Amino acid sequence: METKDSFNNSAQTPPAPLRLTARFSRPGDEQIVRDFYHTFKHEFVEERDHAVLDKYTQDNRIILFFDRDNASLCASSIALSHNLNAPAKGPVKKSTWTEIGATRIALKGFNLSPFMVSAQIMHEMFKRPPAQFFFADIYKKNTTASGILSQVIGWHFFEPEDDLWDASELRHEDGLLDWLRCTTQTLPQQARLLLKTIDKPSITNRTTGQVANIDLSEMTWLRGKRAALENIANGTVSTILLDPAANQNVGWAATQFPKRAAPQKAGPAPQP
Repeated sequence: METKDSFNNSAQTPPAPLRLTARFSRPGDEQIVRDFYHTFKHEFVEERDHAVLDKYTQDNRIILFFDRDNASLCASSIALSHNLNAPAKGPVKKSTWTEIGATRIALKGFNLSPFMVSAQIMHEMFKRPPAQFFFADIYKKNTTASGILSQVIGWHFFEPEDDLWDASELRHEDGLLDWLRCTTQTLPQQARLLLKTIDKPSITNRTTGQVANIDLSEMTWLRGKRAALENIANGTVSTILLDPAANQNVGWAATQFPKRAAPQKAGPAPQP
């Protein structure tokens, strides 16, 4: 599904461009994130406990979009870890599944989701890939979100097994949710979508024709990742990931990602 721009340039002049900045959360953003989710509540976005929001904020796992002209947060999404029988205390080194959730875009008509989700997936894959897969649980009534996730971003519908139901604590929502996931074969599309925005960091409002330019200068984790992303998108790594026989657990897929070469130590000067 392509997000078409329905704006008719001959009818009226679009508003002045928006200036957005995208980055991942950091310590000190806790109150900003809390206030955003409190202010922009939505029937399809479950409220999260402040302790949960603070933890993921401090761990750099919330993607944030700011309106640069008024310094306000206008979109956000969280990568949340889920584990079966996770220890009550102490850190969990590797999650079993990672949920892309609490996605809230308070900019009507701007489809930030393809870039937002692909950036989250690649950020997690380079830093802390889950053992099995990424997933999203979406209310069945929210057909726009599930359509974008399946038809544009390339995720697949699935039925969760008991262990994921238990780990996600969503059993009370049984029958109300559609579940989609990102596995090994979905990763090249995530890289392609991310590269598309890196090459043209702007998006057009499909109703008004207004353009939003996205400043990516604070996405510091992207530095030096261009060649790796191109390989994952369309190179030899893509071929490996798209093999029908490939292991579909993204924890395995991460082992196939290009590794940055270690800097070479200077050796002795060559002798004549």
